[in-house]
Amino acid sequence: MYLIKRLLFGCIVIILCWSCGPQVHNVTVQNPTDKSITFKVGDAEPIIVGPSQIKQVKVNFGKQLMQVEGGDEEEINLKPGKKYLLNPTKSSYIYEEVVFTDSRSAAFARHMGGTRIKMDTISIMGLPIPGHYKQVNDYVIKDFDYGPRDRIPKQIKISSNQAVKVRVRTEEAFVQEIMGILKEMDLKEAVEE
Repeated sequence: MYLIKRLLFGCIVIILCWSCGPQVHNVTVQNPTDKSITFKVGDAEPIIVGPSQIKQVKVNFGKQLMQVEGGDEEEINLKPGKKYLLNPTKSSYIYEEVVFTDSRSAAFARHMGGTRIKMDTISIMGLPIPGHYKQVNDYVIKDFDYGPRDRIPKQIKISSNQAVKVRVRTEEAFVQEIMGILKEMDLKEAVEE
């Protein structure tokens, strides 16, 4: 009986120690530049991200300091249950709305837009672009549904007339898509003429 109590007490101590330690979270890191970058979060080992590389790293939850290339430290705060993208280069990222709708409300959705990002005008290469967009260049990119590697599904199950999701990607990827759409429009116009 004494042995069982000691084993039970030992198991409880191990569980308590494990649950009180720092919680680790897999976070995506993107380096959209053409140079490698080294950064560290908290007391962890330095992380090297190669040029144009996206990778998963393990980072503790909570408030901690992030330091890039041996420069100044900046406090970041990662909370459990959220999706994050670390941006050690402080590159420009664009949040945009993705609206899923049933066929009856498609025309309404095109005119009204979404509801998670307020209507704003962002500047890309000096050109103003109005829409439900938000431009950021923070170390921590958060509050999004689809990141740089995520594919946007063609359809999702919605409970009302529409569902609004948020996509985040680099400014360069955003510009490439716009250029592709413009090229496609030019080809369609040429075919119609």
